[in-house]
This record gives sequence, C-alpha cells and structure tokens, in this order.
Amino acid sequence: MVALIALDAFVGDSRDRKKEAMLSGEEPDSLIMPDVPTGRYSVEVWPVNPNAYVQSLRCGTTDLLQEDLVVPTGKRLPPVEIVLRDDAAELTGTVLNTNADYFYGVLVVPQFAPRHARLGNISKGEFKFVNLAPGEYKVFAFNSIWRIEYMNPEVLRQYASRAASVIVSTNGKAHITVDLIQAEE
Repeated sequence: MVALIALDAFVGDSRDRKKEAMLSGEEPDSLIMPDVPTGRYSVEVWPVNPNAYVQSLRCGTTDLLQEDLVVPTGKRLPPVEIVLRDDAAELTGTVLNTNADYFYGVLVVPQFAPRHARLGNISKGEFKFVNLAPGEYKVFAFNSIWRIEYMNPEVLRQYASRAASVIVSTNGKAHITVDLIQAEE
C-alpha cells in the first residue's frame, strides 16, 4: 500500500489528510493517485510481501525517504518511483528498567531515513522489528511515547545521547540492549 499523509495544517477536510494509491490497470506495477490537493506530504509505503522493505523512494530528484513530497498548484509531478527489496533484516532487543505494569514504546529510527521511524511495543522488557532495511538505526525506548513528538527528528535529537545504535545487515538478525528513557512530563 502507498499513502500520502498531509503535513500542512489544513488540506481540505479530514478525509483528505490521507490519500491512498489505487492500481491503475494501465501498466503493470503502476499506481494512480488522482486529485491530490496542493500541499506537503509524507509518502508512506507498506509492502505486501512480509520480507520486503523500501530500498528507495524518489520523485524526480527528490529522495522521499529524506524529504517531503511537495505537490504544487497546476504542475504535474514526475512519477514516484519505489524500489522494494526482499532481503530484510530483523532486530530484537531488551529494554532495561521496565515495569510490567506500564505501557512503554520503542522507536527504531533509520539514520538513512530519520523521518520514517517505526514504533513498536515492549512486552516483558522485549521488542522485535522485522522487515527492516539494512543500515544503521538509533533505538529509543520511552516510558511514555505519547509525551513526545516522536516522528519529529528535531525533537528526538534531545534524546539521541540516550538511544542505542545498531547496524543491521541484509537478511541479518541483530539483538540490542537499550536503556529506558524517561520522557519529560
């Protein structure tokens, strides 16, 4: 599935905040997303293949893993090109200093695409992420993920010294131990 998530304060009504692509039928492996309003969007891709990940995501010269998609008024954009791979990595981990009575969140942030962080849960001090692209990641474990703007790299920067770093390889498995970060009240 491919979706555009509106980042501007107001893009149409609430139904326009997320647009999903549809199979066009005109070309194999081609999707069409009609009537996208002018604005700034995050492009999200969720591969159907359980072992796949997004290797690259581009619109012309814009790297959509690093930048927003900007839809201008009255201009046609180049196609969005998505390259998927099926040699994903797996990351498991242990979070220190957790208490089973509380909800905790773990955030895995790819250093090659910091705006495409993945959020997961910690269960009994353990977590697991599959379908990760090979590369370097920062791993944050928070006592309350809802107290911070966790999809904003600028906000996460203040916690970066307490995050753990890990590199996962193609078809690889890695395990990491992470300290629990107390999110600011």
